[in-house]
Amino acid sequence: MEYIGDYIRFLRNAKNYSQRKLGYLSKISNATINRIEKNISKPSPETLKKLAQPLGVSYEELLFVAGYLREAPVNGNILKKIREKRKMTYSELSRDIENVTGVKIPEDVLEGIEKGEILDPCSEYINAIANYEGINSKQLYKNEIYPGLEFTIKENMGKLRDVLEQMNLSHISDKELREWIMNPESLEYLVFAKKLYDMKINPDFVLKEFVYKIFKNMM
Repeated sequence: MEYIGDYIRFLRNAKNYSQRKLGYLSKISNATINRIEKNISKPSPETLKKLAQPLGVSYEELLFVAGYLREAPVNGNILKKIREKRKMTYSELSRDIENVTGVKIPEDVLEGIEKGEILDPCSEYINAIANYEGINSKQLYKNEIYPGLEFTIKENMGKLRDVLEQMNLSHISDKELREWIMNPESLEYLVFAKKLYDMKINPDFVLKEFVYKIFKNMM
């Protein structure tokens, strides 16, 4: 499970919202928010969609932190075209795919894929749909992972790179630290630290929280 629970808690605290207020604004129960923040349960994409606006972040950002965008998401529009071309309901398409490929894909899973609520179905389902339609399974995935989010990340990293190039780091005596800061591979970590700073969240607190959870799980 990703650290989405901690991230949502940090965002909620930055807004000075109680769990009750966030629940009211997002139409999600307090109990559900509590389980998410304690990392007892992982929020579904639909839940993240409801939380995004009250927390002041994009839906795609929450999907990314939750781990749903680690791989290219399935293109639900292609499945929709497959179904509509045959003028079938989800139930009818489920039965037809099973008759042709021998793989049973529940109708609610087909609906979830088409509507973008299921972003990472198992490979068996993807291969079955591809075989059924006679296409390469790669064609069922989106070519880009949310271009808008990718652009935002690149834009932020580009701005940060420009700032770093103009910075005078002579006051940092630690040579390794200066080299790490100037390393392009460190930019993502710096962007995240800057976001925590803007939200007035102490990065040291975040680190201590993660270290605590790691060692707690090892005990």
